[in-house]
Amino acid sequence: MFPFKPLDVSDLEIVNEYVNINKFVNSEYCFSTFFSWQKPFKIEFTIIENCLCGRGRWAGFEYHYMPLGKDGDVYNAVIALKDHCENEKKPLVLLSVSDDMIEQLDKIGLKDDFRLEERPEFFDYVYKRDKLINLHGKKLHGRRNHLNYFLTNYKYSMEDITEGNSAACREMLIRAIDDRSEDAADEIDVTLDAFDNREGLRLIGSALTVGGEIAGVILAEDVNKMAVIQIAKADVSFRGASVALFKFFLENNMTDCENINFMDDMGIEGLRTVKLSYAPDFFIKKYALWGK
Repeated sequence: MFPFKPLDVSDLEIVNEYVNINKFVNSEYCFSTFFSWQKPFKIEFTIIENCLCGRGRWAGFEYHYMPLGKDGDVYNAVIALKDHCENEKKPLVLLSVSDDMIEQLDKIGLKDDFRLEERPEFFDYVYKRDKLINLHGKKLHGRRNHLNYFLTNYKYSMEDITEGNSAACREMLIRAIDDRSEDAADEIDVTLDAFDNREGLRLIGSALTVGGEIAGVILAEDVNKMAVIQIAKADVSFRGASVALFKFFLENNMTDCENINFMDDMGIEGLRTVKLSYAPDFFIKKYALWGK
């Protein structure tokens, strides 16, 4: 039995060492995502054959993450996990595996040991930073209209997230999730875990205010020169607040990142519609791999 354990903020450096070996840009495979989602998915980690190996559980189903490490070590780690699962009389299932991870499995001769199942609900939506700032193109005509309304009708500012406004930011995040989610408890827990630990997770964030009231909160991180948006919530009673939040934040942050990763839509139709309305430049495809 491998000694899996939950993550603590103090594990950031060791996890990032493994994340940086392969430089995958899949949004699931970064410390903040692992950390903030570990409670609902019971995510735990251990080191196997010099690789960082994770597992999770959902609705009684156990899955694993792609081991992170050098090619030869990944081969040994996958074999060790397969042997472990066979002893437990269950298949090894790897979730949220992207094309570059599959290329690594192919390189080390293990791709054919799995059946691949494409999972669109896990695809990451990726946008060019410049496009989200300038909103160029016909496809973003509606977004520009919302932004122009916001700029014309509201007295706004962007602020750092501080001790003085953090309580108001938390309240706004909870309210935004409650207003739009039928099953908000897990999302609130995940969001607040990331927000409350933002300094330890090294997240960069800002708050949008309208008339002195918190109207939006955004937190992001640079993962191998791609900005991953961990939190982005806006008060939709202020028309155009979401568009303004992205534009103002990116004008002054993530300047080394050409691409902005808005993560997946989790199969939620409303979230998919919103993310498509920003005209993604490409998707990071992901698969479930079922051991044969």
